[in-house]
Amino acid sequence: MSPALSFGIRYFGLKSETAFTTSTPPPTHGDIVPGFSLEDYLADKKSVWDRIAAQHDLDPGAWEYATWPFLQFVLSRTWPDESTLDKSLTFGWDKTCDTWQTYEDGFKEMKVLKLMP
Repeated sequence: MSPALSFGIRYFGLKSETAFTTSTPPPTHGDIVPGFSLEDYLADKKSVWDRIAAQHDLDPGAWEYATWPFLQFVLSRTWPDESTLDKSLTFGWDKTCDTWQTYEDGFKEMKVLKLMP
């Protein structure tokens, strides 16, 4: 199980059923493979957000803050997005952070801003 999936299960209390199947060949490394259009899928889902926002006292305008094309790009990449601070450290950068703690802090901030329950 990936670290991200483990984190999501722990933080959000999710259950994982990771049996993914596909009939298409695997993409070539470096390709962007959308699979489906996120914007098209979400075109009629604003009412779902409105219901969730009302139920959990969230910011109803958050739907408009989303950058769906960017999210589409991020979710469609076929290459890992892993990097290190090694080069930065050679130039004197001395700050480091725990990745998972940073995610957790970000989610807490989104809760304060009423962007997620």
